[in-house]
Amino acid sequence: MLPYSLCRLITFGLGTLYPGYASYKALKFNDTPALLHWLTYWIVSALFLTFTEIFLDLFLGFWFPFYYEIKIIFILWLIYPATRGSKFIYREFLHPMLIKCEVDIDEFVDTCTRDGFSAVSDLGWTIVDVVIKKLKEANVRQTPLYQKWNSCSIETLEDTSLQPGYPQDRGERVLREETEKSLADETSDDEILRGGCDRSRSLW
Repeated sequence: MLPYSLCRLITFGLGTLYPGYASYKALKFNDTPALLHWLTYWIVSALFLTFTEIFLDLFLGFWFPFYYEIKIIFILWLIYPATRGSKFIYREFLHPMLIKCEVDIDEFVDTCTRDGFSAVSDLGWTIVDVVIKKLKEANVRQTPLYQKWNSCSIETLEDTSLQPGYPQDRGERVLREETEKSLADETSDDEILRGGCDRSRSLW
């Protein structure tokens, strides 16, 4: 048995690299029979080999004897023009199945394309709106007015920002109130003292 890594390398070379280069040559020289052969191979590879690699490699690859060697021989049978293996699988299996399911497949593809485009478009516009909103917020935060308002608490703004004549800073307002109260108390003391002096004069 061949090592697993070597089998994977051979499978990749025979199943992907060589058919890709051969398709390039067929397009370059406009070889119609070769184009038909490799186009058929790519259809078989996309629909048949992909299915076998997903399931058979998972369930048979690690315990079935000579599984990868059989797979290499199978790929050689598909790509070799004399055996026409890809044409046989396409004609006997894939073509009847595609004819039967073609309408449903087309509807599914159209639905996915339409809904997918709408979903991507909505997501794109949502991202654009979020970015624009963040940029606007960043620009507002850089303005002096926002910085001044942001330095004050909400309570201070509710108390003083809408009332003309009051200081904008709450500390200044408290200091002003205390100063006015102290002046009022001193005035009351002066009046009491003056009244006492007047009564004393009247007695003398």
